[in-house]
Amino acid sequence: MIKMSIESQEKPNFQSRNFHLMILISQSIGLSTASVIPKYAIKCGPLGSAICHVLTCVVLGIPLLCMELIIGQFTALNSLEIWKVRPFLSHMGHIVIFWQILILITNHMTCTFVIHYLLLSFENPKPYYTCGPWANRSCGITVTNFTINQDCIRSGPKYGYCEDLYKTFPETQYYVKIVGSELHQLRMDWRLCLPSAISCLLIYFSCFKRRYSMQWFLGVLTFYPGFSFVLLMLGSMLQKGILLHYEVAMDISFEQFYSKFNFIDILPMMIYTMSLGTGLVVNVGASCSFRAPCYSNAIITMAANIAFHLVIVLTTAMMLCPYSFAHAMTPERTANLRLAHIFERIPAMLREYDHNSFWTIITFSSYACLALRTSIVIYYNLLEVLSKKISNAAKYPGIVTFGACVILFLVTMPFLGNMLKIFMSRPYRRCIQLVPMLVVVIECFVFIICYGLERFCEDVHFMQGFRPSNWMKVSWVVSSILLLYVCFHELRDLVCDANSVEFIVGVSIFGVVALYGVGLAAVNVLVGWCRKQPGATLRLSAAWRPRSELLQRSRAMFTAQAMTKEYLYRQYHLQAGILARQQRANRTRIVNTEI
Repeated sequence: MIKMSIESQEKPNFQSRNFHLMILISQSIGLSTASVIPKYAIKCGPLGSAICHVLTCVVLGIPLLCMELIIGQFTALNSLEIWKVRPFLSHMGHIVIFWQILILITNHMTCTFVIHYLLLSFENPKPYYTCGPWANRSCGITVTNFTINQDCIRSGPKYGYCEDLYKTFPETQYYVKIVGSELHQLRMDWRLCLPSAISCLLIYFSCFKRRYSMQWFLGVLTFYPGFSFVLLMLGSMLQKGILLHYEVAMDISFEQFYSKFNFIDILPMMIYTMSLGTGLVVNVGASCSFRAPCYSNAIITMAANIAFHLVIVLTTAMMLCPYSFAHAMTPERTANLRLAHIFERIPAMLREYDHNSFWTIITFSSYACLALRTSIVIYYNLLEVLSKKISNAAKYPGIVTFGACVILFLVTMPFLGNMLKIFMSRPYRRCIQLVPMLVVVIECFVFIICYGLERFCEDVHFMQGFRPSNWMKVSWVVSSILLLYVCFHELRDLVCDANSVEFIVGVSIFGVVALYGVGLAAVNVLVGWCRKQPGATLRLSAAWRPRSELLQRSRAMFTAQAMTKEYLYRQYHLQAGILARQQRANRTRIVNTEI
């Protein structure tokens, strides 16, 4: 029986590994990867930004992703329970779950809006290309008024009225009308309720049998966006203006990169797009077998993320060229237009494509798949955590999944009007990026630095069969320091730009979470001190161990063997040192005798 149990734990389950890889890739390549990263890249130089992003992912991203996988895999504890290994931080799991719910709501509303645009792409003419009832008199003035077009679009923003010229674009006026510009009253837009219902229905069908139904949906949703963006990149090569503007759009000379790039902006984007610090990676590690190769899983996931990043950046740079050619603009000025990337800039650039109906359908269907699979992964993780806490939820997965989908639809429906502007704004996104970064910093300090680098490496050696390299050790320490610095830098910039409702909402959420985390940690330490057991709340508890009894005995034997090997190694070096000193003394004695 022992032999069978050992074989069952050591034998890799490739079907399970493929499923876990699909989850990791799905949560690391989402809608934020296709919107935040290319928008930043085209403004700061696509080529230089892509190179820096790749280097950051390799140097810092792989170790951090591997660290979170190891933390969950070693103890088989999910993101809610893993923090209980440090009693004074046991409430951190509540923050992580709350953040997963917040990201699910935000991503679902964005997915709703993308599906709305996808449905509009089948109409002819498309509403966001025409000046309909929602538009004002200035709509499309750049097309009808040659003087303004010559002054502002071609010659540059020399005049005051050119600064807000982007507000006259039909894409912008339609986007503002749907999202809403006034926040003084709550307004629901029923045109967005149908896409929200479609999204909830797809989430239900993908999760009602958990992994058995989810693996089929993830297989399609993982393959299609990559294929469609490659197709869009090939189609962009055939458009007008590519040969004329592509080198400038890619910033081959690195002029934009040297003047606008800021390394501090890369780290938050990497953490946010990779879903680090949200507990999703820890949940994947907790569901893996003890000997599952988390290091190679991290490398495969990061390689997929880098490949998609390069494709989307190259494609976005190509999409600037037809618009710049049609309006006699430079790609740099096109990239600097103050437009929402997915809902204003992408439609405006696709309008200049030949057969633009086909390309708009391809593009928005890809964005819909990216947003949908992120919602599915977060939804699946939340259901798994709920099933472990409540046994009845595991017995009736279909009913629980349906009820959760109905709740998601009802909760998000009031926000599908003018409140949607908050969740799509950059100040709000910058605020919600701070918590995952702080969680990653706490993970590095609590589970590695305070625990001990050598002890952590010994656990990895026991679990994976290899010791982490010096590069990974340095990366874990440096990442914690860099991310802590970035958090303070972001807070300072946010306070300086505190002038919007979106900022107030984002900072309020961040402040409540930070006060809850710090306040309850201080209370737990104070309670332990009052009970005259302050160390019990701070030190690592017995929960930090392999789950099965057989693995615990194996770890004890492994630790004893490691200590014996370390003792023999030290004895060998001690004897070697003594022998070397004796040989030097003998050589010195012989030289003195000869003299």
